[in-house]
Amino acid sequence: MSSIGPKRGGESAHPAPFTEQQDAEAAESSSADDTIEILEVVGMQEHPDDPPPEDESGEQERGPLRQAPEPGEGNDEQGKLQEQLLRARADFDNFRKRTARDRAQTFDTAFAELMGHLLPVIDNLERALLSAPPSGDPFRQGIGLIHQQLMETLSRNGLAPIETRGTDFDPNLHEAVEMVDLPGWSQGRIIEELQKGYMMKNRLLRPALVRVASGKRPGDTQNQGDETAG
Repeated sequence: MSSIGPKRGGESAHPAPFTEQQDAEAAESSSADDTIEILEVVGMQEHPDDPPPEDESGEQERGPLRQAPEPGEGNDEQGKLQEQLLRARADFDNFRKRTARDRAQTFDTAFAELMGHLLPVIDNLERALLSAPPSGDPFRQGIGLIHQQLMETLSRNGLAPIETRGTDFDPNLHEAVEMVDLPGWSQGRIIEELQKGYMMKNRLLRPALVRVASGKRPGDTQNQGDETAG
């Protein structure tokens, strides 16, 4: 069996060692290969304006179509929304004012009803003052203080008595109980007040009961009847 000897031409079985220049070139090439890394992103467009990629059938993928707004369309829509906002704000202001007005009217109506129930109490206090002993009596002074305090409290809340004596008869404020023939008094003048009337914030709570002058002298009716018979 023959032994395997060295190759022809003086070539040895081992490769020849690299030279210094070859070693430097190899090191530079390996470092360049290590620093350069190629990334391939699938399905990404390099620029937003680039056309979409084609699928396997060769057709491009198309997204939803966007219709370009017509000139002035955005301004019209904004104007409509602003008009709706102003109208809703005006409706809310009207609703707020109407609610406040209704609440105030409801309160005034309920308070006027309460005042109406207190009027007989005031009448009884005034009758007690008229029938009480002369001034200086402790009982009379006590009733007078209660009456004064009650009237001051009610007047601060809008209660006011109706003027009667010496004024002209007003059917909106007064109720005539009797017509009196009294000399020196013109027709329609109030002679006497029988019961006080009261107002509550321009609202009539109770008309005043009064006697009114007829404007005739006593006996004028009888004289006129005699003249007619003759």
